[in-house]
Amino acid sequence: MKEKIKDYIQNSGVFKVNPGVEIKDDTKLIESGILESFNIITLVLFIEENFKIKFESGDLNGSNFKDLNSIIAFIESKNK
Repeated sequence: MKEKIKDYIQNSGVFKVNPGVEIKDDTKLIESGILESFNIITLVLFIEENFKIKFESGDLNGSNFKDLNSIIAFIESKNK
């Protein structure tokens, strides 16, 4: 799951990732400018489609998208 999301962020061309820079589990995605208000919706749609979860309006906060670890923890909490 983590590798699929990481690969999408790193290789889809939607997110601002410098070539040759590897996203780590604790890379600050919002603080580093990789995730922004517009492309975060693209990531939400990717997650909903690939992991069969539904985001609620309260789920769209920075703490759920802080880094890969936060994203995975959020998905796992929705699957319980």
